[in-house]
Amino acid sequence: MAARDQERAALRKDSMERYDPYYAQDTDGVHFAVDVDGRLVQAYISRPVLAQTCGVDEPGLLCVAAYQTHRDAIDEAVRRRVRTRGPETVLVLAEELGIRDAAPSPVVRLLQKPVAR
Repeated sequence: MAARDQERAALRKDSMERYDPYYAQDTDGVHFAVDVDGRLVQAYISRPVLAQTCGVDEPGLLCVAAYQTHRDAIDEAVRRRVRTRGPETVLVLAEELGIRDAAPSPVVRLLQKPVAR
């Protein structure tokens, strides 16, 4: 039984590896993963929110470098959100980084669009 538990723990650890952040053109932002209390949570930050965080509007692929520069603050915003609202995928909002008057990203606008019934 102990060997099986060790195997499960090893598998869980392997599946919990944080993947490298990447820029996705279709969502115009950076997708990344954050370890929150031993659970890997997927997250996303839009290019406009990153631009407001960094003070510079970086073109697509440079957004990853901007995220990495501000990773600690952004990841901490994800941790706060998960601890208060649960472990679903997190779309990091400007106000969670202390930014006011942020324009919503295309993904947020799409999510806020009313559904026709």
